Amino acid sequence: MGQSAMGTLLIGDDALSRAQRPLPGEHKPIDLCAEWTAWTGLPFVFARWAVRKDLPEQQKRELQLSMMSAVELAIDDLETVAQKASEDTAFEAEFIESYLRGVRYKIGPDELAGAKLFLEKLKQSL
Repeated sequence: MGQSAMGTLLIGDDALSRAQRPLPGEHKPIDLCAEWTAWTGLPFVFARWAVRKDLPEQQKRELQLSMMSAVELAIDDLETVAQKASEDTAFEAEFIESYLRGVRYKIGPDELAGAKLFLEKLKQSL
């Protein structure tokens, strides 16, 4: 992978593994989120939840409350979440917990501004 390319895009566990343990002779990985934030001063939004517009309002609200509750419970016990995740991955629980503490779990004004700017930049590049 990446042998004849100028670069390789890695995401998820592959990216985290390579950042922790680069292959011999490999260039230092570039963290695209860190680069975006350094360039724009805004966070990068990698994902967000969405539902169909025609979903009844009551179901939207129930889903929102369920998701918010799940996130709050997980944040309140990241040590346990990280320990369980470490059982299914090659990562130490301490690393996973540290990584999860660096994630923003809610979209606020800065995240909205970052996502909007990314969309503007993307449109300019097309």
